[in-house]
Amino acid sequence: NSFRDVVYARAVDGTNASPYVSIRVLSFAPDADSDGLPDTWMTNYFGNANPNIGSNHHASDDFDGDGFSNLREFLLGTDPTNKNSNLHFTSTTLSQLQWEAKGYELYELHSSTNLSTWTRRLSPIIPLTSVGSVSNISDLSPKQFFRVIKVP
Repeated sequence: NSFRDVVYARAVDGTNASPYVSIRVLSFAPDADSDGLPDTWMTNYFGNANPNIGSNHHASDDFDGDGFSNLREFLLGTDPTNKNSNLHFTSTTLSQLQWEAKGYELYELHSSTNLSTWTRRLSPIIPLTSVGSVSNISDLSPKQFFRVIKVP
């Protein structure tokens, strides 16, 4: 009953550390209709694994009307039945960003100066509580845009 995941690892000898490498972990979670939503996830949120039972249960539908498809909610780890459950910043200052997170999930911070070219700024970020946070970002250029991405 687990899903595909990515683990980040690196070798450390006490002084030196290698770059992070990603290791894809695969498990087989049944998905009878091959829409990208595991049957167990659909049953948990919609009461059954058949997207044709009930309205707005397909992967491309937006059950709670928050602008995120059910598939996107699955990938973000948010609740597709609660429109207030989505990934967004809760506090921003010149030196710190905070967002609603899930404890022990993996996130990346990306930055941009033009909203079209994005650069991964920090990775991995693993909050221990429901608040994700990064500090010491004041060394960036004066005009910056940020986005936080939950790594599936």
